[in-house]
Amino acid sequence: SQASLEAWKCGPACDAVPDMTEVRQILNGEGRDAYALVARRAGKCILAFRGTSDLAGWMEDLQSSALVDLSGQGVPCEFEGQPCQVGD
Repeated sequence: SQASLEAWKCGPACDAVPDMTEVRQILNGEGRDAYALVARRAGKCILAFRGTSDLAGWMEDLQSSALVDLSGQGVPCEFEGQPCQVGD
């Protein structure tokens, strides 16, 4: 469940990666197959994505090959003076 994952009490998978804090599950509210996790461990930010799990997801992945500047989406982000970009 989301509560057990965010409490980092999800059984052997969580036990294998100790010291995770501030765990948050990110789900796409549009019924798509998107899933991500953000947390902290040893003072570092961890961001993980589950891979695509079905053909419809692969088709959407291919359509998102055009990159979009995140700052234009209301997410201020840059690295070495360049804006962060993600697939549309």
